[in-house]
Amino acid sequence: MPEIFIVDNSKFMRAMLRKILTSDPEIRVVGEAGDGISALENINKRAPEIVTLDLQMPGIDGLALLARIMKEKPATKVVVISAFTKEGAEASAEALKRGAVGTVQKPSGSASADIEKMKAELIRAIKDAAKLKISRDVKITEDTPTKKIALKDGSADPAKRVVVVCASTGGPQEIRKIISMLNKKMPAAVVIIQQIHSKFTGLLMKELPSMLNGTNALTINITNEGDVLCNGQVSFAPVDSDIVLKKEGDYLVVHKQQLTGQGGSSFDVFLSSVAEICGNGSIGVILTGDTTDSVAGIKTLKSAGGKIIIQDPSWGCASPQMAKAVLKSIEADHVLKLEEIAPKILELLGGGGKSG
Repeated sequence: MPEIFIVDNSKFMRAMLRKILTSDPEIRVVGEAGDGISALENINKRAPEIVTLDLQMPGIDGLALLARIMKEKPATKVVVISAFTKEGAEASAEALKRGAVGTVQKPSGSASADIEKMKAELIRAIKDAAKLKISRDVKITEDTPTKKIALKDGSADPAKRVVVVCASTGGPQEIRKIISMLNKKMPAAVVIIQQIHSKFTGLLMKELPSMLNGTNALTINITNEGDVLCNGQVSFAPVDSDIVLKKEGDYLVVHKQQLTGQGGSSFDVFLSSVAEICGNGSIGVILTGDTTDSVAGIKTLKSAGGKIIIQDPSWGCASPQMAKAVLKSIEADHVLKLEEIAPKILELLGGGGKSG
């Protein structure tokens, strides 16, 4: 039974959150606080498994408190309770980048429908967080230096090879880490498929360029219909449609098609299309996730000669279900810790690392 500590500056909101959470017999609330200082003292004392965190608080604000929690109690899982505003969405995205595992929007009003919607989302977020296996051996903060790994060859020419990165629950941090260690000289295009809310894909894509400084910075975009994949380019799949890869002359071109699932762009659909068009020499990367989507696509890519990298589900993988499902289905080429994945990608593409 997960133990929850509530942090919110509003007494009314704390009472509502407690009522919602205690309505589920599988959840236990162990305390609450209305400011950052009191919250930190109680979290250090009680060591709850999960903290619900309001980002707008007096004294220590939510993001500063999150940083302290990640430093002092790094195994704590933090679910952010955010306002339904542009500023709230941006702050929530920043919180996910800094270590939060999920976010739930506060009701936009007092209507019972809004509250019921929040109740369902909050209980689901808490139960999803309880399933996560957290390791903070690799800490990702604004102050964490990131090592750029360069290749000897590569250009912005149209790509012949593709690196497909798949992630869902817990994915933004892992994706940020990997991208920070790549650069535009890599002789392949990177396509990232995240099965998370579209606002976080957009905000993550917006903040990445600020940390990719210098002449070797990657080009980052959200994939549009008919885009040509180029070397040194990172493309995020849209969440409102599936995407497939087609070969048109000398170009690898991305096309949209009708969404087949409810969680976002399908891993299987795109992986299978990559396998058909340029499987031999391409790379499939499976990160954290709580779905079995990707199993069929990875098998197809592997059969076509692609290399498969799996984030080690036993070592710091926030949500290991997807990695475990893939490993049951195939023999991966490499099962690696998060910080080892980018160097291995570059090695497999022809440089920037030691073999083995």
